Parts: sequence; C-alpha cells; structure tokens
Amino acid sequence: MIRLMNAILLTAVLPAVACGGGGDAGGETANPADTADTADTANAGNPPDPGGVTDESDPARAEAYVEAITESGGGTRSDNECFARAFVDIVGVEALEAVVTPDELRQNPEIPITAIGIEISEDDANALYDEVSLCADLTKLVAGTVVADEGLDPDAVRCIAAELDEDLVRRFWVAVYSQDAANVSLTVDLQEDLTAAMAPCLGPGT
Repeated sequence: MIRLMNAILLTAVLPAVACGGGGDAGGETANPADTADTADTANAGNPPDPGGVTDESDPARAEAYVEAITESGGGTRSDNECFARAFVDIVGVEALEAVVTPDELRQNPEIPITAIGIEISEDDANALYDEVSLCADLTKLVAGTVVADEGLDPDAVRCIAAELDEDLVRRFWVAVYSQDAANVSLTVDLQEDLTAAMAPCLGPGT
C-alpha cells in the first residue's frame, strides 16, 4: 500500500510542488510505480479488526494472504494489516489464488499489489477505501508517505494532513488502486489539486 502511493506521489506530484507549479496541462501524467523505497508512517487510526476478513469455506486461506500482504507492506504493521484484511475481503481469496501465492507475495515485497494481475474496479477501489479508513487514518498515511521520503520535519505531516481533505484523498486512492500499477496516471485536475494542497507545506524554506 505505502510503496505504491509513495511512487505515484514521488513521480507525479512532488516534482510539481518543487517547481512551484501544477501538472502538465497537456494531459495525464504516467507514473511508474516500481521505483519506490519502503516508507514507514505513523498510524493515527484504530487497530484493525481481527475479524475483518472471513472466508466461510476455509478461513485459513484468507488468513494466509492477509499475513503475506501484511508482511510485504511498506508501512507499519498496523496499517499493513488494516489494508491486507480489507484487500482480501474486497478482492476475494479465489481471485488471489488464481494469480499469486502467499509465498510469492512475501518473496517479492517490492511488487505493488495492483501489479499481480488483479483487476479492481472504481467501485471496488471505493469500497477498499471505505474499509481501510475504518482502521487507518488515510489522510495522515498519505502525508506521512511524503514526509518520509522528503526527509521533512514530522510537523509537515500535520500540515499536509490539514490541507488534504477526505474527498481529495479518496480521489487519489481510487485513481491508484483502480489502475494497473505499471500504468497508473493521474488526471491533470487531480494532480493539480494534490500539488496545490501540499505546496504550502513543501514549498521553499519548508
């Protein structure tokens, strides 16, 4: 979860902030999502519900994927488990088993979860956002992702979190998770809105 959002922010949004401008008005900006380093971020949300994922036919199968995604995530264990339970619940065990094993997820933690062959619709991406937001503060998570890679003072987390509203974070989330990781693109409007929200916290002298 963290690696994928981090890659998009680093390649599509932060360069525009650094230049003091918005996105390229000529169209959408492609964002390779396989270049990010691990970024740990403080989770201000509640701990995940241990009963968040169920597979009535074989709960152990679901738990194997939850644990694998949790272990291969780039954030705190709490954030990773929160995302993992929601992801397995939304996508389903059978769909996961058709493309990847839990061991393969553990062995390739640098591969974004949306690059494993799973297709997520916009409706499912919205549902994923809703479930994850129950156990993680996604606004602070996005802010923490930026701060971790920019080497900024933790105060910047509070600044960015204050500037990002729920609608903007949701739009960013849905754009990231409803597209293949190798070909994620942000619309100009979304890129410019993210840039404008972060600029006061990441501008010159910050």
